[in-house]
Amino acid sequence: VRVSLADQENEPVEIFRDTLREVLSGGNLRGRPLKAADLDRVDPEKSFAFLRDRFADAGDFTFIFVGSVSPGELEPFIARYLASLPGGAGKETWRDRGMRLPRDRIDRTVRAGMERKSLAALYFTGDLAWSYDAVRRLDILGEYLELRLREVLREDQGGTYGVSVQAEARRFPAGEYSVGISFGADPGRVEELTALALAEIRRLGAEPPEEKDAAKIREQALRLYQRNLRENSFYLSALRTIFYHNLPGNLVETRRDFIARISPAMLQEAIRSCLDPSRLVKVVLLPARGD
Repeated sequence: VRVSLADQENEPVEIFRDTLREVLSGGNLRGRPLKAADLDRVDPEKSFAFLRDRFADAGDFTFIFVGSVSPGELEPFIARYLASLPGGAGKETWRDRGMRLPRDRIDRTVRAGMERKSLAALYFTGDLAWSYDAVRRLDILGEYLELRLREVLREDQGGTYGVSVQAEARRFPAGEYSVGISFGADPGRVEELTALALAEIRRLGAEPPEEKDAAKIREQALRLYQRNLRENSFYLSALRTIFYHNLPGNLVETRRDFIARISPAMLQEAIRSCLDPSRLVKVVLLPARGD
């Protein structure tokens, strides 16, 4: 592990990612990347004792099983492997360690490596009144933004091989969201493409999206939903969300109704409410020398 971490510290892409993680966590200890030097402060005996303590009481564990298996087939295994686990009456909860996404505009440039390539990451953050519909709207915003920016940066400009958009929502310890846009580019074009991406975001907030774009998102979301219905991992994720957030058990069934409600107005409202340029976090990787 130490050798692997030390090697990563010299990799330009890892330096870029580490910088991004540190910025997005506000420098919080729990958000900072692990370094080789950090291992010198690890007490193996204390770490092992912590691990044993975490699994000493399974009384408040929740076990979820999905797949082509009946409860009757599972029961002997549950009786053998789960019923024998130690369990008490204790109920644990989380503690707020103060890690929050930044709310200010931040601009960082990382210079590392000799290869002529750049990476750009643009993150928008803010407070979120958490609900599962809000999470769904954020997901759809990510899909719509990726569709539009791919067309502008790759198909129109030929400036990048691809654009990735990640939209995430947090409920604990506080409701907040992030929308992250990332792409690779030639160092000589990274600023141009960043400006084009931000200009497109401004345009999307000012002009109502076209119905054809909303139709594309509905079609894409429905196709993904239908494919997911055949995957055990989809049901596992849905059940975990239901139990963790104490949501109604019809989460999977209501997904189709939500997809049908995707409209230009929904997309524009999401753009306007979530992509505030005053809270933009921008991190760019450039070669150590030259442009």
